[in-house]
Amino acid sequence: FETFKSIKALNYISHTQPRPLILAILNHFEKAEVPKAIKLIEAWSFRFSITKRLGGEGMEREYSNLAKKITLGEIKKAAKLKKEMKNVPNDEDFKEGLRLYQIKKSLLARYMLVEIEKIKGGKAKTEYIPNENPEAVNLEHILPKSFPTKNWPAFNEEDHAKYSAVPGNLTIMLSDENENIAQNKFSDKKKVYAASQIKITNELGKLSDWTPAQLKKRQDELADLAIKRWAI
Repeated sequence: FETFKSIKALNYISHTQPRPLILAILNHFEKAEVPKAIKLIEAWSFRFSITKRLGGEGMEREYSNLAKKITLGEIKKAAKLKKEMKNVPNDEDFKEGLRLYQIKKSLLARYMLVEIEKIKGGKAKTEYIPNENPEAVNLEHILPKSFPTKNWPAFNEEDHAKYSAVPGNLTIMLSDENENIAQNKFSDKKKVYAASQIKITNELGKLSDWTPAQLKKRQDELADLAIKRWAI
């Protein structure tokens, strides 16, 4: 089941480069080693996606080299695979990449935030949320997607362009919690957030206001959780 979830996550990330490596692992690794190895690939691919390190050709080259070593019997365990993988973004680079990463795909954003919520330890049944299904979990922009007017005086147009789609400005809500609050001012939104079962959303209800400084603070907090979730 864990292997299936990791492979499914690669679809959210839209990375096809690891396919030869995954096939080599499935064909040559002992059963107990497979989930550990696939989990590593998920973490590597997510970090590559956020930091844009190597590019498609570079990732394909790295993964193909590892697949070849597995086929030749040079790599037989996940621990050896981890040791042989080069150029994976470290925690500092991953965190820096997350700071200004604009998530344009709602599917990827929901995947990321649901996984962070699990690490956060929220009580909502996130394990059972099909995070590709917008009817089950809704993506919420705290600062609205369209440039705000009088409801958001702390953000100018430049701020909005820079921050509206970064992880720190995004959260998730269960479908039965959601209300049509997209353009509302924060003082109205926070009341809805405070009633949420989802911890990363519920905590927003404790804030007095939403400003660029508060957004950056939350961005760093989510990045620290992301480092734990996509650990290398």
